[in-house]
Amino acid sequence: MTNIIMTIAIVVLTAAICVLAKKQSDVEKELDMMGTEPADIQLDNLEMQMARANDEINAIIARLEEISEDIGRMDQISKQDRARVIEITRKYVNYREPLDTGSGVPWAKDYPCEDSE
Repeated sequence: MTNIIMTIAIVVLTAAICVLAKKQSDVEKELDMMGTEPADIQLDNLEMQMARANDEINAIIARLEEISEDIGRMDQISKQDRARVIEITRKYVNYREPLDTGSGVPWAKDYPCEDSE
């Protein structure tokens, strides 16, 4: 369960990195195109783009923090479930006495095996 959650988190992080790389390349292209505009207009556009990029980065970071909190919560649930399984196994499976219904063959004692040593 934890492996699946970690895989999903890695995929989300990879997608976020890809989106940021694409946006960076778009910004670089726009900056190349801005070279022909006056300096004041370039600075205004650059500041607006930086503000937009910062807002998007903050939104992505907030979402990743939510995902990490969910992963932590699910990890706790997984640990609790594992502890319950161990407790149930200890109480109900490991301490059962085998039933002796008199079945089997009477001559089995005459042929010892490695298990009986």
